[in-house]
Amino acid sequence: MDYIHRKITEFFNTLNWNDLPGHVRHEERRAVMDALGCLLAGLRTSLGESLCQMAPLNKVNEGAVMIGGAENLNP
Repeated sequence: MDYIHRKITEFFNTLNWNDLPGHVRHEERRAVMDALGCLLAGLRTSLGESLCQMAPLNKVNEGAVMIGGAENLNP
């Protein structure tokens, strides 16, 4: 298992964006745009609005940053 893990890690650590075929890069861009669209759409739901209001209550010196916010939050 360690061998496989090491080989996969080496592969991804040396992978360059330009090494990927054009159709793979195109689908990756689509996946990122889809994820961002879902994130932004989710902010407009009642749950998203509630989470945005509650998130600043969990401020810490280090941690995650909520998109659209300036506070560091617990991950």
